[in-house]
Amino acid sequence: MSHPAVTSTDVIRHAIADQIRRIGGNEEDIDDIAFAASYAVMCWGLSAAQTI
Repeated sequence: MSHPAVTSTDVIRHAIADQIRRIGGNEEDIDDIAFAASYAVMCWGLSAAQTI
């Protein structure tokens, strides 16, 4: 099984790719945004788990 960060990044990447290309972005832009969004999701998850 893939590492959760890789899986999350792949899911986000596929979800945003068409929109990013439509506004003039390239593959590197898609990767950068997907990685940043995945990192934010993981940080939120860790933070939410600590407040329970």
